[in-house]
Amino acid sequence: MTFVHDLHKNPRDNMQTDVIVMDFAKAFDKVPHKNLIHKLKEYGIGEYINQWIESFLHQRQLRVVCEGEMSSWTPVTRGVPQGSVVGPILFLVYVHFAGKIIK
Repeated sequence: MTFVHDLHKNPRDNMQTDVIVMDFAKAFDKVPHKNLIHKLKEYGIGEYINQWIESFLHQRQLRVVCEGEMSSWTPVTRGVPQGSVVGPILFLVYVHFAGKIIK
């Protein structure tokens, strides 16, 4: 409500309103598994937990169903599982180390 109030009030007071909009659509789908695992190690996540997360991400597959027709299975090497409890945490860890890309 404060934001909407400022949008209406600031022009009358001859003030500028700056807005930054961040679109994280599909952001969860863009996290490379290999980089995420490396960043977890850099962050100090213990080997047992790191192996569990790697296993959680390893050998994921997807296929598309459209009007009853199914595509073949395709490996998924990017993205954190949405709807999972650890998905948002894994995404935040990845974003925290976004400047350190592993090839």
